[in-house]
Amino acid sequence: MEKRDKYEFKDGSTYDGHWVENQRQGEGTFTWRSGAKYSGNWNADKKNGKGNMTFSDQTKYDGDWVDDKRVGNGTYTWPDGSTYAGAFEDDNFHGKGKLTLKDGSSYDGMWKAGVKDGESGLMTYQDGSTYTGAWKNDKREDANGHLIWKESDGNSSAYKGAFVNDKRTGHGVYTWTAQPDYKYEGSWSNG
Repeated sequence: MEKRDKYEFKDGSTYDGHWVENQRQGEGTFTWRSGAKYSGNWNADKKNGKGNMTFSDQTKYDGDWVDDKRVGNGTYTWPDGSTYAGAFEDDNFHGKGKLTLKDGSSYDGMWKAGVKDGESGLMTYQDGSTYTGAWKNDKREDANGHLIWKESDGNSSAYKGAFVNDKRTGHGVYTWTAQPDYKYEGSWSNG
């Protein structure tokens, strides 16, 4: 492995780091002409291992890489301060992770190919309402999900039961917390 002076490519991109047989290998920093920048480990001319990247739109990723893709664990940060921290596969959120948005809403649970998908996710909405349960293809999908939301009078209501395609559908129980004796238990359709 050899360390060379900063190398400038024909397109204006630069690399400052280690090389093996004219390939980026080991620690190094590559800066694209667009302003995007990667600092971290390289193997056979590809991002591999730990590294951080700032994209030209100023989004940032700090974490694991395999063959130029985000794979493993890492943190992705948008310019507005929103973050995702968790597992990645093939450049997508995949596995256990938490997304926290600028507006204060968040989702902590399982992801599949970039969308909420899996058991026992917790979604906290901007107004403080919460949903706990399973997700499928970015929609609430559970035989026993639990949704708590704020009513316009400041009280909360709760629904525990079936969700299909993001809607209350099937057997469920609705409870108004201002009057705990007030509840509806029965069948729901697209609610």
